[in-house]
Amino acid sequence: MTDDVKRYIKIFLSYAKQVHDCCFRHMDNKPVALILAMLMSLFISSCGESLDLSEFTAPVARITLRPADLPDGWVFASEYYNKEMGGINYVVGYQFGDKDTSLSISHELTTYKDVEAGKTAFVEWYRKWFNQYWLPMQNFHFQPTDLDDLYRYGCMSSLMNNLPITSCTFLQQHRQVVSLILVDTDRKAMTFDQMLKILQNIDNRLNKEVLP
Repeated sequence: MTDDVKRYIKIFLSYAKQVHDCCFRHMDNKPVALILAMLMSLFISSCGESLDLSEFTAPVARITLRPADLPDGWVFASEYYNKEMGGINYVVGYQFGDKDTSLSISHELTTYKDVEAGKTAFVEWYRKWFNQYWLPMQNFHFQPTDLDDLYRYGCMSSLMNNLPITSCTFLQQHRQVVSLILVDTDRKAMTFDQMLKILQNIDNRLNKEVLP
């Protein structure tokens, strides 16, 4: 058994445990439990389809969000590989504090066959994640190092579990890669300055690493 196969089994078992625990917590809510069970079934059935990860090499993991990028209190939550928007992507997620928190951050890195495919995909990602409610943040200025990169970011305020939350979306295309970062924070667990530092770290790694 190769190291890659062992890694994917570990990821699957981790995902299965999370879904099992979530289903157990919602057993008194039959519609929710049914939906979760259906999602788990779809996930298992999709394992029969071979996902070609030949394009994914060590540089992908070195680019994506890592614990050292985050403020204190954020812990690893999940990771998985997937096919999305015509590319192959790797998603890693973190949460703040205990497992019932509404505060989270995820980073989705999707690779395409070339730069033009990346730029075309950026438009699709933009249409999926942005609308008129995502507004620029005051006194927040981020620009990619590579001036040819396409990018967009915005935030909106909402309530989660009766707590005021700021949700932010950061989308960037660099060469054949599209990077999507989603954040839900109370601005204490993660400030705008800390968000900016994360974007700069990711941008620096995008420019350093050479992807296939």
